[in-house]
Amino acid sequence: MKRYDELNAVHNKEIVWADGRHRGYIRLHINHHGGHADFIAISNVESRIYDTKTIHSVNIINDGTMLHFD
Repeated sequence: MKRYDELNAVHNKEIVWADGRHRGYIRLHINHHGGHADFIAISNVESRIYDTKTIHSVNIINDGTMLHFD
């Protein structure tokens, strides 16, 4: 059986990457030329003391007419 996030990614072309097994946040840097997103996992959601790990990164490119992922 596939995970819910995997099923969503298969059936929704707007989802570039998904992995619901990790808790964390997205760090997004964006400007007129495009952007960069890091998907950050954290080791402990019950404490303010935790370690972070980048589990996926993606570049967003502005080609002048639209945005797309690198």
